[in-house]
Amino acid sequence: MDLDKFIKEEFVPFRERVVEGVQARHPHMFTAINTMLSGKENKMGLQVVEAEKVAGEYTFHLNGIYITSVDSGQLLSEIHHPMLGVIRPYAIVERKQLERMIQDKGFFDDLAATIPQYLPGVTIKFMQ
Repeated sequence: MDLDKFIKEEFVPFRERVVEGVQARHPHMFTAINTMLSGKENKMGLQVVEAEKVAGEYTFHLNGIYITSVDSGQLLSEIHHPMLGVIRPYAIVERKQLERMIQDKGFFDDLAATIPQYLPGVTIKFMQ
């Protein structure tokens, strides 16, 4: 499947289902984070690599914790944090890792136990 299509049709819906699960299991924590991020023009970047080469760059536009749209071909990040000001984190991950994550039902059964299995394969960097 084309990477842009994969991100928009597979990864984004997967992430939204994970967010819904967090909301159902931890409503107070979810509400606090969502409220802190709402009402601002936040963006989060994702760089996908294949065979150690950049295969795609994406900007996720956020309303609170929810993705409202995705831009392909550009890597922008701008999170408005109430205490830290503007921070610009973006994630770098192998496509195969994303594909494994989407297939892993642990994200819905036991998120806290599942996430640490994937963290070594995700690099977080910050833009200037």
